[in-house]
Amino acid sequence: MESISWPKAWQPEARAALLEFIDSEDRVEITVGDPSTSIHGTVLAGYIYLEGAELMIAYERSGRADVHPWPLLAGPVLEIVKLSRPRRRSIYRHPKWLSPRHN
Repeated sequence: MESISWPKAWQPEARAALLEFIDSEDRVEITVGDPSTSIHGTVLAGYIYLEGAELMIAYERSGRADVHPWPLLAGPVLEIVKLSRPRRRSIYRHPKWLSPRHN
């Protein structure tokens, strides 16, 4: 795998957690924000892949013209969740973030 240009402010633990999902068949949900002030954070969800050295996320892989990939957001990462059936599974969570879902 070529070198990865990680988004600013991504913690090493969040980077390590996301590695297995690059170019995989699994969708993830990534929440970013300031752990001391974020209630819900900003969320992107989809498939992760590399475009050159930049990590991108696309919600689906249909190839439709109206599906646009996005670069990952700067961070810090609050949570990474694997979206799979029958349930969602958190694979990384910022230790200082207290969202309403986890209080």
